Amino acid sequence: MPFRPAPKGAQANEGRRLFSEVLGTFFLVLAAVGGGMVNARFGGDAVPAAAREVAPALMVMAVILFMGTDKTVNPEKPGDRS
Repeated sequence: MPFRPAPKGAQANEGRRLFSEVLGTFFLVLAAVGGGMVNARFGGDAVPAAAREVAPALMVMAVILFMGTDKTVNPEKPGDRS
């Protein structure tokens, strides 16, 4: 696949992309680690194992839906050659 330079407006959105990555990573780590921490703090039976396993996936889904699906996941569409 040949290298193509970034679209003209890509530099203007770099701060927004960085913020989205940092915020999404924070929430993902919060969901992944939070279940185990709450479970350990309250005796081992507070959070079911299935909830601890599914929570990170649900958080990723929520962040993608909140921040936008098309431009966040795929900033350059295959047919967009301008």
